[in-house]
Amino acid sequence: MKDSVKATLCFLNNEKKHITWRFSHPTVTSMNLTIFFYDDTIYRKAGAWFFPGLDASLMDYNKYYFEFPSSIEDLIVYDSLAGKDRYGFYQCCDETFSYLLENKNKIDWQVTDEATILIMSGRDTIAYQLGCSPQALYCGDSIVAGRSLFRFFDNHGYYAHSENVEKALKVGLSELRNNYSNTSIGQTKWHTLVYTKENGLQLFCQNDDLSLNTQWFHEIEEFMYCFCKENELGKVIFVSPSYIK
Repeated sequence: MKDSVKATLCFLNNEKKHITWRFSHPTVTSMNLTIFFYDDTIYRKAGAWFFPGLDASLMDYNKYYFEFPSSIEDLIVYDSLAGKDRYGFYQCCDETFSYLLENKNKIDWQVTDEATILIMSGRDTIAYQLGCSPQALYCGDSIVAGRSLFRFFDNHGYYAHSENVEKALKVGLSELRNNYSNTSIGQTKWHTLVYTKENGLQLFCQNDDLSLNTQWFHEIEEFMYCFCKENELGKVIFVSPSYIK
């Protein structure tokens, strides 16, 4: 055994210029180490998870809110709602939240932009993630692929998805479109929209120069006002075609 260890250390020392040590990603939530000799993998070690579920919970939060949580409390509220409705959620482990709450005064929780979060404790990185910007996901040339985009938030700003609510919205929008069955659809067939009680109907995509000052979008705004009031929603993100009369 001693000779084997000695030979290994000797090899590593002699070939250190050609050896690369690489962690899977810059976070201590999972200490996954891969050692390469030139381009060949010569060693791989999957270590312990020190903060179980944190990475997955942050990723899901970003997926549904289009941003990262601004505090551990926001993430906990999100996760508690996830426990009631398992639609696409990952419930974080209790010990992870317990640690974060007990040490939150020592933790630097940085959301640098809509797609990046860095959580630090002293010199240790607890979590680091690059999210995907919703502008990149749902505002590109393949917007038709985003026709299934629906996000519902209650009056407190919390994610509030319900299959029944989504079905009701789709039925309502479909009934509105029936009145435009003989009307031309705009060149960009589908657009991502956001409705809030405070600002009414707005374009979600920054690169969308569509005018909402048409009869079609006025009707959608009136419909969304009643729909949100009936379902106690404060914000809805959805997709719609553009009709030209």
